[in-house]
Amino acid sequence: MITDWKLADASMPTDAERNNLSRLLHLASVGFGALILGGQPQRAKDRSEAFRNVPLLLRTGHFSFKAVRDFLVRHRQQYAKKIRAHYLPARGKSNAATQ
Repeated sequence: MITDWKLADASMPTDAERNNLSRLLHLASVGFGALILGGQPQRAKDRSEAFRNVPLLLRTGHFSFKAVRDFLVRHRQQYAKKIRAHYLPARGKSNAATQ
């Protein structure tokens, strides 16, 4: 259930942004499985924290690219030596490319 809170950059993503974010979620989901199979369940849990609200908010005026980015930055800092994919999206883009 969406609450009455609203972040400063909250907005309804455009169709192109939703498409890019959907691809990002797909790549992240594939990554969850790889982390679990690779014996890194805590890392999979931490990554899921970064992505968990994206599907709920994609079609609302409450979506915040800054909030998603902030979660991903924290995840990236925590696992800096183990990161293989870059998920930090710029507004309207998913940069989910292998580094």
